[in-house]
Amino acid sequence: MADNVCGEGVPPCKPLPPSAPAGRWRSRDMNRNVAVILFVSTLFGLSFGAYDFVLPFYLAERGMSYARMGNVFALASASVVLVRVVMGRLSDVWGRKGFYSVGLIGSAAANALTPLAATVPGLAALKALREAAALTRDTMQSVLLYAENKKSFLTFIGKSRGLETLSQAGGTLVAGLLIAAWGSPKLFFAAGALALLAYFVFAALFHERPDPGDEQMAPAETNIFSFDLSPELRIVTLTATLVMLGVSISHCFIMPLFFARKFGADERLVGVVLTLHRLAFAASLLLFSGRLGRYNQKNLFMLCVGVQGLTTVLAAVIPHFWASALVWLLHDLLGAGVWSPIQSTLVQVYSRDASRGLDVGKSLALSSLGGIAGPYIAGMLAPISISAPFLASGIVTMVAAPMLLPLQVENHVVVNGGEPLE
Repeated sequence: MADNVCGEGVPPCKPLPPSAPAGRWRSRDMNRNVAVILFVSTLFGLSFGAYDFVLPFYLAERGMSYARMGNVFALASASVVLVRVVMGRLSDVWGRKGFYSVGLIGSAAANALTPLAATVPGLAALKALREAAALTRDTMQSVLLYAENKKSFLTFIGKSRGLETLSQAGGTLVAGLLIAAWGSPKLFFAAGALALLAYFVFAALFHERPDPGDEQMAPAETNIFSFDLSPELRIVTLTATLVMLGVSISHCFIMPLFFARKFGADERLVGVVLTLHRLAFAASLLLFSGRLGRYNQKNLFMLCVGVQGLTTVLAAVIPHFWASALVWLLHDLLGAGVWSPIQSTLVQVYSRDASRGLDVGKSLALSSLGGIAGPYIAGMLAPISISAPFLASGIVTMVAAPMLLPLQVENHVVVNGGEPLE
């Protein structure tokens, strides 16, 4: 197919990646692709859960201070901000499957090589590789699921994240039980092996469908560094940026150390709490994602973000271990497990078909800027009080909730994949 013009006054277009003709795409192809994504998400979740649990303890074993741990996490976040934008833009031209595969391979390499790094820059570089790979995969997964079925996306994204989070809980639990006997290096290698297995399954079984915007073609020239998003997507993105700042202050290296240092809990007990953390998030996603269309999405998003902030503040000030842990677990069960699929749906609905990868990548990259400052703030506050990062996290998250107020959204558009109800 030669280069062509999308229409009058529109920049020249490049053809989308070759794939099966749209007319030959069958429902069983969609069902298989969704099943493959769900299975791969399960394998990746096991790897992800183990890595996330082990890394803070591994850094502590290396004698790193809170501030240096914050540097590792923050430098990794800062170095991958543009990855989502660039990968999203390139996927509009070359297709999504290859970049999803790159995300799995990169995660496998970062996991397996972490025990071999001996310096802060080396650990930060591998953490950056892992974050870049995981974020690339996450961006591609949401776009691929939206392409499979727009009208069911809110349910699809909730179920897929729920299953992945369940497997993350399994990875966290196993890592918590085995860390004393195996040690950190073997667990990092096992996490890498699981991510590599996920790649082989995905590469062999997933068949990329024609892009839903393939009649329009992806623009050949787009400024990836601009804030060229729809007004609605700008509001969603700015709100998500502040939410990410609040969440990342407590959801970084400090999360397991808060329970270990504040209450004197051992690694196994902390592993149980963090496993319940994953399970609470998964339960919320699996139970509620198919029912969210009954409610006003904007109001529900703001309410649940506020609940997440409040429960995090309460967990910071409650002096008893299990009381604090159980209140904290509500931040996922009644908070993130509800608002996160709504956010994902809003991002997809207000992205443009012809540049969906770029728009989604920009929105998620810009919102991830909040995650850069979070670990730094946690590193500065933790020496003052181990509870201070959780307290700050909750306050910032509550402040972010009303930022979505200016968004004018028709609820049926959100729950129907951006299309009017028939």
